Amino acid sequence: MSEIYREASQVVVWLGEGDAATAHAFSLLANIGDLDTLSLENRPGRDFSVEAKHRMQGALHSRARQLLQEAGCASAESDKVGAIFRRSWFYRMWTIQEVIFASSNKIHVHCGDIAITWLKLVTAVDCLRAIKYAWGGWQNAMRVQSYLTQMMILHRFPSARELTKGNPANTLQHFDAGVLMVRCREKAASDPKDKALALYGLLSELGLPVPRPDYTKSIGDIYAETTAACIEYDKNLFSLYYVPSDTRRPGLPSWVPDWSDKGWDEGDTRYPVTRDRFAASGSSEPKWKISNDRRRLTVYGKIIDTVMYCASSYAMTAPPDIPDMVTRDMYGRLTVSEKLRGIHTIYRTFKEWIDVSSWAQTYPTGESVGDVVRRTLVNDEPRSVAESVHTFGDWFAAIQLREEQLTQGMHQRVPGRESSFPVGNGGGGLFARLAGRALSALERQRDVLERRAMGLVDGEELPIEVRVLLAFAKRPGWRYHSNAIPFSSNKIFFRTAGGFLGTAPDKIPEPIRSDDQIAVVAGLALPVILRPDGAGFRLVSHCYLHGVMYGEAWERVGGRLDEIVLV
Repeated sequence: MSEIYREASQVVVWLGEGDAATAHAFSLLANIGDLDTLSLENRPGRDFSVEAKHRMQGALHSRARQLLQEAGCASAESDKVGAIFRRSWFYRMWTIQEVIFASSNKIHVHCGDIAITWLKLVTAVDCLRAIKYAWGGWQNAMRVQSYLTQMMILHRFPSARELTKGNPANTLQHFDAGVLMVRCREKAASDPKDKALALYGLLSELGLPVPRPDYTKSIGDIYAETTAACIEYDKNLFSLYYVPSDTRRPGLPSWVPDWSDKGWDEGDTRYPVTRDRFAASGSSEPKWKISNDRRRLTVYGKIIDTVMYCASSYAMTAPPDIPDMVTRDMYGRLTVSEKLRGIHTIYRTFKEWIDVSSWAQTYPTGESVGDVVRRTLVNDEPRSVAESVHTFGDWFAAIQLREEQLTQGMHQRVPGRESSFPVGNGGGGLFARLAGRALSALERQRDVLERRAMGLVDGEELPIEVRVLLAFAKRPGWRYHSNAIPFSSNKIFFRTAGGFLGTAPDKIPEPIRSDDQIAVVAGLALPVILRPDGAGFRLVSHCYLHGVMYGEAWERVGGRLDEIVLV
């Protein structure tokens, strides 16, 4: 198919029937991406210098801002471009090849009677990215296509590499096959084998050692061959970070991601934070061997510890709605909402984690247990760690109190006019802001609650979930609590035989468990959790292990590395 698209005199992309919204979006995007209407001094012309390129880009970005402002695009509700990017064409695997092999000026994108050239559409999207336009869904819709369009230009015209430097919309300078596979996970395919085989023509042209498509092979063999090709082409092991996922299919080699599973987006705190912060293996270069049958991957590193105990995990829960936080059922009994139950589960999970952390009074690195917990629960994110200095101590003390101690002095009756529910300080995270608003709303609506006959009879108490939330929310530690919640959601908190504490992704088909091994591997920024399996190991997940994230354990290992066979 690649030859057909490459030799075609014109390629027509059909998005479906049009309407007024798509016509308006096409018109706006065509104007944003139109190079011909730039003023003469800003057109590329015959001047191919970097300065001329940057001058043209600056003019495009300035015009894009003006056109979007004139169109009234100032929010998600007033966005005018999203009508195009919601079309299903953008989210399917096989449509990728329609716009990659032919020259961009030969491709025409049609929606009903309206059309735009692919060159204008890609240019418009580059402008949206450069000016940080946040609405319309263009980011997800064009993530793969924009990336590959740029990579094909750089592959076919190496001199263009110099012209892309300094352009905020074109920050990538080389093709990364692993990145492509990760970005394609969100694409739809009726046959899961096509998540790899639909890319054969593209990967072959870019020089990846992928075998010809063979639909008689198993999904495991196809995905293993593709992953091996990515490792060998990219010369890194980053694909291993994407092995764990919510609905990973059985039967795959443990080091091979399930490319048919959507995986976690970057907003999920289980998504691997790798290249910017952590360096568990120091500055080591990756080293590996792949078996001839592509079923085993040998990496080099050291097993440094063993998981001894795994605590509970919790799912992210939105703040409860007001005034439905507390209601009475048909029998007149006080009940709390499911969201509030979820908030209380988080509180009790943190209490368990703190209990596990307190099993020893010292930590192997010499840090206090409190400092270790403070950093671990926010994944050692620098800004959150810095902000927690003044709030963690109160949280750490409060979370260790019994519920009766924490809620001591809470009113038994629904507050009347002489008192009010305590309100949180707002905090710094999204959860804190939302919960602060919810509590403020509860304060404002106490009269509504009373009118709904929710007053308590003598001796009747507010449910413990309400009392704990309200008692916690008025403390300085609420800020740390609300910030740690999203960082640690869907993660297991664990303790190792060596006394280290860490977190790892949960809600996966094979979550970590006691007796799993923890290893640092050459070329990987995160430690990995391994499960013995015969003569080798199964890769379970990456993890955060406090005290080894910045190469501390790697320094102790020195050059004494072992072969670790992943099966």
